[in-house]
Amino acid sequence: MLMQFARINRIEGERILKTFGIRGGQEVVMGSLWEADGQRPGDIAKRVGVTAASITKHVKNLTDEGFVTAAPDEEDRRVSRVFLTGKGRDVRQAVAREISKMEQTLTEPLKPMDRERFVAMLAVLVDENRKRLGER
Repeated sequence: MLMQFARINRIEGERILKTFGIRGGQEVVMGSLWEADGQRPGDIAKRVGVTAASITKHVKNLTDEGFVTAAPDEEDRRVSRVFLTGKGRDVRQAVAREISKMEQTLTEPLKPMDRERFVAMLAVLVDENRKRLGER
């Protein structure tokens, strides 16, 4: 059931992101940069469990769309760091608002008390599994 709910959540989330010009897969780059701007593509890849090549492709497309820019790392010029542009920063609040509405819609069939418990249980599962996986 969790997998089915996650699938519905992913489909709805991708639909929302598409309205802002963010395509499937690119949300991991944007989300990571919204948490900590100026990361290396390899660090983003490691954090989200995909290949660096995949992240590099997404960064190129996001650069073309004006959401991010890349610049050489000041400490190691062989690698680059990815930074949000004004457009990339500006879209964050609107995306967060729409995702929040989506979450409300997806959990609306639950009674308010059950919804609060469900969200609290998910928070525990996310936190504990991030620790287990060595994520922050």
